[in-house]
Amino acid sequence: MLLSVTRFIEKDLKLIVNKDKSEVGSPTRLKFLSCLITTVNGVCRYRPTNAAKKKFINKLRQLTKRNRSGDFQQISNEINSVTRGWINYFGVGFIKKFIRRTEQWLNRRIRQLILKRWKRTRTKINRLIKLGLDKDSAKRIGFSRKKYWRLSKTPEVHRALTTKRLHQWGLTPLSHLVESAYLRY
Repeated sequence: MLLSVTRFIEKDLKLIVNKDKSEVGSPTRLKFLSCLITTVNGVCRYRPTNAAKKKFINKLRQLTKRNRSGDFQQISNEINSVTRGWINYFGVGFIKKFIRRTEQWLNRRIRQLILKRWKRTRTKINRLIKLGLDKDSAKRIGFSRKKYWRLSKTPEVHRALTTKRLHQWGLTPLSHLVESAYLRY
């Protein structure tokens, strides 16, 4: 099949076919531009491939490394540009569930980054008190021997560094980006 299609394209249309990248098959089984076409309830929709999802997560992981430089505004701007671009490209496909999980993971990762930047115990306690925690809860987090990833899931840290506060500091909510992408199409 591929041979006859290649012959037609090269001889009649006078185009060059890259045999390494070219495939012939059902559109529901082949990936094209990092998308897979699926049929749901008789309607064809597309979704990103697993490789595209992994690449997106790895890019976010790279942007939220605990030892990276830059202030929170700069980090959130970079995260916003990456997420906005990815969601605008894949936003019409089935990504709501993936984005919901990714948003929760990203918020926890940012909380971890913030806690890591408050290196000293006294700094952690003072900042958490400024963010609305009582003194005992702030001390529990400040004097804790748990690592940053585990601390980022504690209820005290969630009360101090709420998702709403992260959005006020400049992080764009991924769920809103997905909804706006759905509305455009």
